[in-house]
Amino acid sequence: MKPVNCVEYIENFLSAHADGELSADDLLDAEQHLRQCLGCRAKLDDERALKRLLREHIEMRAMPDAMRRQLLEALDRAAEEEAGQQSTARPGHAGHRLPGRPMLWAALALAAALATVFVSTRRFLPYRPPLQASTPARDADFDVAIAAFDRFQREFEPNVPSDSPAVLSAAYAQARMPGFIWNFSASGFKFAGGRLDKLPDGRKVTYTFYRGARNSILCTRFKEGNAAAPAGRVEAFNGHIFYRYRGYSLCYTQMPDGGFVCILASRLPLERMIKAVKVALQ
Repeated sequence: MKPVNCVEYIENFLSAHADGELSADDLLDAEQHLRQCLGCRAKLDDERALKRLLREHIEMRAMPDAMRRQLLEALDRAAEEEAGQQSTARPGHAGHRLPGRPMLWAALALAAALATVFVSTRRFLPYRPPLQASTPARDADFDVAIAAFDRFQREFEPNVPSDSPAVLSAAYAQARMPGFIWNFSASGFKFAGGRLDKLPDGRKVTYTFYRGARNSILCTRFKEGNAAAPAGRVEAFNGHIFYRYRGYSLCYTQMPDGGFVCILASRLPLERMIKAVKVALQ
């Protein structure tokens, strides 16, 4: 087990822990930290209470996107504020700070206020079935991406020149594969190199791997002809479509030339995956 401090727990574990999305190893690390830190244990209780409130009383999935984003942003701001307080605390006292309740309860107050407006407004509107993101059925392309992610999470060995993203891009282009290389460094992920392999049916595939302190991202690309984006999207922007699939966060993109698809796979909470992609595209 790897020791986890309060800032790491809040930034990298808290949200996924509350949602039950931590991997087995990360869960052991998180629980080890909580056994020693009453402050973070209280934060986890608060996070679960807030999300339970959203699920049970606000009908979050049925809310308009703008209102739902306000709720999630309030929660994110509360967590970031608490992380900032933890990072400026004296090292010897970080594990014993009381949780930043004012920010948390401000988020709760906003949730309650928005819920009141939303529920009151719905009484005067005709009924519409809620729009919900369905869970994608088993998808062969997604299964390829997550199988590769699991394999390379354990061990990744580049097999094409990977001295830098530019060198790797040239190697991919020489093999007549897409040369675009994501840059996730601003989100804490380091470029770890690339591979050029073949799928079981003989199609060429590239794998580009990015390592973070607690999580990883794998970019898988191959030709898919007349591919159609799977149903069940959670969010989409600029042609990038996001899914929750079998415990993974995925970003699916149909590339503009050549019939290629790009699938980013990670165990990151989906909200953090979306943020990492948006930052990389800036």
